[in-house]
Amino acid sequence: MTKSGHKRLAFYQLLAGEEWPAELREEFGRHFSRFGVPSFAVDSEADQRFRASVERRRIPALRDTILACTGEHVYEHPFHYLSVRSDRSYDKGDFLDLSAACPGDSRVRCRIGARQTGKLVMDAGKSKDLDLIEESSSPRPKVFIVSRRLRDSLRQADFRGFRLVPTLRRGATYSDQQRELSYVDDRLVEEAPFFQLLVTARAPGAPWVGEVVRTFYQCSRCGTLNGAFFESGPRFKPEDLDQDADIQTLSRYRTSNQGQVEIMGEVVVISARFLRFLKDNKVRGLARYSSDPPAKHGIVDLLD
Repeated sequence: MTKSGHKRLAFYQLLAGEEWPAELREEFGRHFSRFGVPSFAVDSEADQRFRASVERRRIPALRDTILACTGEHVYEHPFHYLSVRSDRSYDKGDFLDLSAACPGDSRVRCRIGARQTGKLVMDAGKSKDLDLIEESSSPRPKVFIVSRRLRDSLRQADFRGFRLVPTLRRGATYSDQQRELSYVDDRLVEEAPFFQLLVTARAPGAPWVGEVVRTFYQCSRCGTLNGAFFESGPRFKPEDLDQDADIQTLSRYRTSNQGQVEIMGEVVVISARFLRFLKDNKVRGLARYSSDPPAKHGIVDLLD
């Protein structure tokens, strides 16, 4: 434990498409998740023995650490990763402009540079009945959808870094102007089945992740990484984040061997007070940050 209510977990990831040796799984069985990821209290006796076994066997694996907190202690950390459930997959309209986006190559359609210009078209009968959901078809820009209940609560709070945009109702008739993302009128607000939480704040810096150890795919046109093993999870300097924003996105990491790299998706960071607001208001749709290693909340690691 780093201090009361706080602990740091060490976890290990295999770099190759292999499985952990049977003797290790037998010896450290209770430390393995059902998905085969071993985790330990940092520098515990079990962690030290497992690490020595990995090094002795020359198993290609990465060791990283993550912060875990319980109860009210979680709010002592100023920033957190936002993790929410995904909505059901169905066509929500042509809300993205791909004209300036990277087309990618024969392996992946990159879409870096896409921007949202239109409103989402929602079907209340198909979407999940939750307060906060993510549209999984758009990893970048990230698209979050909120219920009218949550929208009304957010309007009464003093949060920074986003704006709320009414979505369109499937089957209704709208003018071209009403379909534009920037346009809002009384009818749109009154009839909206949901609202989009449009993140407007961008993190000014890029956190440190050490070496790019293994890349699964890198766009041959723009160099964007889509899946990679890094030496460590993101480590932030205070200046890497907008200290006044309650929600912000980032899509760049600093590395030791490739300089600054762009990642395919977006990472969403929220303030502790925004997390408390979501929890206190019993917002439906929040997801567990990680099952491997087990961590309910994703705490942003800030460097001293």
